[in-house]
Amino acid sequence: MLSFLVALGASAAPLLATPRSAMTHADWLCYAQAHSHIAERFGSKTIAIRRYFFARGRQLGHELVRCADDFTLKPHDWMDPREHEKLEDERQDCRGRSYGFLYEQFHEQGYTIFTPCSLRAETIEQAAAFTRTAGGRDRLLNAAHPAVLDIATDTDTEGFLAFLHERTPFAFQTLNFKYGTAQPAHSDVTHFDTLPTRGLMAAAWLALEDVHVASGPLIVYPGSHRLGLWDMAQLGIREDLPLRGVVPNSTAYPLYERVLAETITERGLASELMTDVKRGDVIVWANSLLHGGGPVLDPNATRLSQVTHFFFEPAAMFWVPRLSPEDRHLHQKYPSEWAALSEASRRRRGRSLAAREPKP
Repeated sequence: MLSFLVALGASAAPLLATPRSAMTHADWLCYAQAHSHIAERFGSKTIAIRRYFFARGRQLGHELVRCADDFTLKPHDWMDPREHEKLEDERQDCRGRSYGFLYEQFHEQGYTIFTPCSLRAETIEQAAAFTRTAGGRDRLLNAAHPAVLDIATDTDTEGFLAFLHERTPFAFQTLNFKYGTAQPAHSDVTHFDTLPTRGLMAAAWLALEDVHVASGPLIVYPGSHRLGLWDMAQLGIREDLPLRGVVPNSTAYPLYERVLAETITERGLASELMTDVKRGDVIVWANSLLHGGGPVLDPNATRLSQVTHFFFEPAAMFWVPRLSPEDRHLHQKYPSEWAALSEASRRRRGRSLAAREPKP
């Protein structure tokens, strides 16, 4: 512990001394080891990260690190909702489902269906019309269309995510789909992750039209979010790559899909086809919930949808695990990548606050 204090210098001493800090000596030691590991991966690029941690250490508290005795960073802890006060929340979404019920379902199953009241029918129709312009079966990534941005920064959706996670969300990516994807099962943490606490992300999938079984509805694996992050490391793929002759980058992803499918079968994980989803409904799922696309029975049937991916405060570093092999630097994501979404969110929040202010 002494060596860690010396390494941090006097700037860290107030953090350890303050009674408002939830971090124990063990927490700090664990954080030191984890941060040292990160520093080795990033070199001089960690200077800004360190300053961020030290400046906000008091507010972040034990969220800085959730790690085991071997200093392995742990994912977001999923709580048992049955004794949580939020079960009594009587607010309702726009289909009359109570927030308390949705909260319990989300933490138990890893997903829930929420219908925001703040999304206008006109906005949904504009986004649907835009999504129909996609060529072939292509997806539209981070589109700057006003309706897409309005959906991504919808106030009810952001508020509901904050309610579920007790953290402040911010959108960092949008994807618009004209057709079903039939995508194999996966965990979003394989594509997007956070440090120093892993798994501070979630997804909100908006149906831009009613979902039909022939169009390839989403498939989810209820409760799978409680079994781990489901990344390549958990499946033991990283260590096997050299033996399999696979280069540890994006070409390894098909191997991930195959091993995960085998694991799902071996463990007998049950799936659910999300067919009871109407236009305006939002499927919210947890960071490590296993999910994919169902079989497309009618290739001409559209499945107009928009998925928005969110990170949560106080994440300080953003990276892509599937592109970050153990022997190389982490593949980072930077806030400049979602600058348009951040600006749209600021504008929307400004309008929301202005709408609440009494007129003179």
